[in-house]
Amino acid sequence: MVPGADISEDLLAELIDDSWNQVVNKLPKKVQQRLRPE
Repeated sequence: MVPGADISEDLLAELIDDSWNQVVNKLPKKVQQRLRPE
């Protein structure tokens, strides 16, 4: 997918963020903490 007539750049970024979060949520908590520094 690329931004263009069918999908906005904002929507593409949101889809990528949601996908990344779903993957990270499946990892052990210790790994999640390293990937999501607070």
